[in-house]
Amino acid sequence: MFLSPANLRLHRAFDKLGLVDVIGELNQAARQQDLSGAEPIVVATDGIILTGFGLWQLAIMEGRHEINCIEYPLSEDESLQFILTRHRPQKGWNSFVRIRVALTLESYFEQKALDNMRAGGKYKGSANLPKAHHIDVRQQIADLAGVGARNVSNVKTILQAAHPRLIEALRDGALTMASAADLALAYVAQGKFAESQPLAREAMEVNRKNRPDGWQGFRAESLLGASFAGEKKYAEAEPLLLEGYQGMLARKDRIAAPDRYHLELAHQWLVQLYKDWGKPQKAAEMAKELEP
Repeated sequence: MFLSPANLRLHRAFDKLGLVDVIGELNQAARQQDLSGAEPIVVATDGIILTGFGLWQLAIMEGRHEINCIEYPLSEDESLQFILTRHRPQKGWNSFVRIRVALTLESYFEQKALDNMRAGGKYKGSANLPKAHHIDVRQQIADLAGVGARNVSNVKTILQAAHPRLIEALRDGALTMASAADLALAYVAQGKFAESQPLAREAMEVNRKNRPDGWQGFRAESLLGASFAGEKKYAEAEPLLLEGYQGMLARKDRIAAPDRYHLELAHQWLVQLYKDWGKPQKAAEMAKELEP
């Protein structure tokens, strides 16, 4: 079928989240194509564009009155799921962008889970989901974005606590979740421990997945421990600081000279932990025995 480009639109989630530019950048090459030989773009019955954003933009720029389309009977929420699933492998749709878009469907998945439980005779009359089903919703969002469930929690924390410039950097790809350990270190140095934690945790998971025997994952683990120690959560901080430091120490020969200060910091944090925890003897032992 042929539809007027003027009657088509991007999903409102992209405009709401300030991601219209991301869509445009992804489809710059498509806008340079010749529309005459292009495949039909895919749209929902309410005019939401599902595929072919660049071709639609090209048609607008050329003043076309109609464009070849294939129409699917999808709701607005279903349209967003289709878009995420179809474009997940696209270069430029980084994990932060995908998670942020998928999170706009959180209330949709929660309501769907609640409706399913009510239909099955559980929690009739209840307006709230039990904790286990909240976890299921988080996993659905993670699956849709193509990431781990913990990443969804980390991004939610970042969106709640992080500076807008950090969010922009993650959105635009200027900062990746893999390199976020550097920012986590800056936050620890500034005493912004809550802001540091999701970044350090994400950096730890990414590095453990991509470089399972590398020192970088242990650096991030040490950073996470330092953020807990800064909040006086010493029991939580101790195993992270110990494992982080010992992991880097065991891989000291692989750490380039300019990066060795991470090992020294990890050692300092561990000694300081025991001093702040009221364990001076343990601090002295660690200062003596675990010197880099």
